[in-house]
Amino acid sequence: MKHKKLKQTLVGIAAALLFLLPAGGIAVNHMSYQPEAAAQQALKGNSRVVVKGGGTIAFEPEKRIGEMGVIFYPGAFVAPEAYAPLALEIAEQGYPVYIVRMPMNLAVLSPERGSEIMALHPEIESWIVGGHSLGGAMAPELAEAQTKVKGIFFLAAYPGDDGIRDTEVQVVSLWGSDDGAADLDKVKAAEAVYPGAAVMTEIEGGNHAGFGDYGAQKGDNPADISNTEQMHQAAAGILGLLEKIR
Repeated sequence: MKHKKLKQTLVGIAAALLFLLPAGGIAVNHMSYQPEAAAQQALKGNSRVVVKGGGTIAFEPEKRIGEMGVIFYPGAFVAPEAYAPLALEIAEQGYPVYIVRMPMNLAVLSPERGSEIMALHPEIESWIVGGHSLGGAMAPELAEAQTKVKGIFFLAAYPGDDGIRDTEVQVVSLWGSDDGAADLDKVKAAEAVYPGAAVMTEIEGGNHAGFGDYGAQKGDNPADISNTEQMHQAAAGILGLLEKIR
């Protein structure tokens, strides 16, 4: 029930934004955080990873490891392209990564959209799903709906209820020690609702916006490490989850 109330509240906020903001999607897109230089470069891919745009940003490795894939949900009002460096680093290790485009850049409006990606890739037998901030909070809904989801990663995020407590998914949670936007007490306390032994990792010197490349975020604290380093540590945590499941 708590999760339903949370979702209803978030949907209400999103609906209010759509009603109040002129020109709807154009206005929301304008206020979204946009990818900066490192993200723009990562979107070009490299000799090991092909990047494809469209409804989903796909990072397809030339050589895959096993039959596993990653679905990533962006944070609220953050353009999905901003997470390209993180996705590229994971894909370079042989795992395809799919960054989901959300309506109005709000994952709460389509928390099970990752199912569409899964349907397009039946060759992938096991998935991990997760995301940043609000995107991470919505990821458990896909895990609860799809049995192929074997793991969840939370980046400065936590679930709205204990719906995954009785599942068999593996969980990794990462956050920055200097995060000024997320409620870190709730991020850490969420360990109590995770199944099994979740991996809880604090990134020393990291902040909220450091999980992507989109500049400073309102309400956040300055980081003591570069966002390149923070994304590298986040990629290491996600890769650890993939290795654990594989």
